[in-house]
Amino acid sequence: DKRGYAREHRIVVAQHLNRCLEPWEVVHHKDSVRDNNAYSNLRLYPNHSEHLREIYKLKKQIAKLEKEKVLLLGEGVKA
Repeated sequence: DKRGYAREHRIVVAQHLNRCLEPWEVVHHKDSVRDNNAYSNLRLYPNHSEHLREIYKLKKQIAKLEKEKVLLLGEGVKA
């Protein structure tokens, strides 16, 4: 940032790629745990809109699975 600081998750990805990240690139924590900065838990998006598009897609998938779960539970299937 302007003060010369970088967030750890960005440093982890930059070191793995052996290059500096561009300011518009977004690093996402797959498990949503912000202090889990293992490279296997991080995903790089080229920009914020791609990141949001992926989040939206995942939320739609979760909603669909939740709906299917409710339908199955209504039929007497155990969760």
